[in-house]
Amino acid sequence: MKAPRAVATPLPPAGRRTQTWFTYECPHCDGIHLGRTRDPDALLSARRGSCGRLVDVVISDAP
Repeated sequence: MKAPRAVATPLPPAGRRTQTWFTYECPHCDGIHLGRTRDPDALLSARRGSCGRLVDVVISDAP
């Protein structure tokens, strides 16, 4: 079974922050989840949201 798609908005590192943070709206619970990754290329993968369900994260095209 394929995980539903969640469109993420990345927040690149700034200041002393070294990780890329991202937010996305969960298609399961309709909540906004916050995640982080050291490698921005690893963002495009299936992840488990904070609600515990699996989602397929993609980066939004909007600036």
